[in-house]
Amino acid sequence: MRIETGRYRNTNRDRRLEKHERRCVLCMSGDVEDEKHFVLDCVVYEDLRKKMFEVVKRVLLKNEEIEDEMNSEAGRQRILGAILGDGGEESEGRTDLRRAAMEYCRRAMKRRHGVVVSELDQRT
Repeated sequence: MRIETGRYRNTNRDRRLEKHERRCVLCMSGDVEDEKHFVLDCVVYEDLRKKMFEVVKRVLLKNEEIEDEMNSEAGRQRILGAILGDGGEESEGRTDLRRAAMEYCRRAMKRRHGVVVSELDQRT
């Protein structure tokens, strides 16, 4: 993600990007491409996110509506923390949550790589 790769120069002519310049090159929303954007917000991964959110809804939210949680910053942080593994979620569903998060990341990064390298012809 650009939040990390923007710290380094790709070539001798490049410069280190400031944090606010490390924007997502896929959705062009102007948001910084960090973990939160990647997991919760980028529209390029919306279809992949739905599958992961089904598990989040079942394990973390006990079948409550995920939209309610996504509308508050505290709810978004709770979901992000559970997906990234802060240890706060119940242990009985932790394996399912980890599996869903890893599958999401694997597929999303594969898609990201395909778009960035093949279509945009960039190194990020």
